[in-house]
Amino acid sequence: MQADPVRDPVRRRVPAPSPVLLRRDIASSWRRSRERGADRDGLGVGRVDVDADSAFVRAGAPVLLRAAGFLADTAASLALTDATGTVTWRRQSERALTRELDRAEFACGATATTRGRSSKTWVDLSRSGEA
Repeated sequence: MQADPVRDPVRRRVPAPSPVLLRRDIASSWRRSRERGADRDGLGVGRVDVDADSAFVRAGAPVLLRAAGFLADTAASLALTDATGTVTWRRQSERALTRELDRAEFACGATATTRGRSSKTWVDLSRSGEA
């Protein structure tokens, strides 16, 4: 059975308002995030300098590049993050996806953690026409 793109929560962008109801657990998560001060219009992603030539990136990037072959002909991005949630390496299959990820602040040096009182989320952008 094929997933219904209207009802399938993976296909929808959140937290943007949607006429389609979110799953109860997702709606509860967003409500808690808003109550704790998360801004749905701005992720507030922190930035740090990343050593693109670090041993971590040199070891991880080739593994991800080999996996990229499985994602051929898809709008896909591969990213390597360290233990702190900092994006240390990113590649994507299409320029449009590159622009969307940059707009979502999902770039090398961006840090997204759920420590403290805020929650930061990067949205999976799909070809559903909502990106």
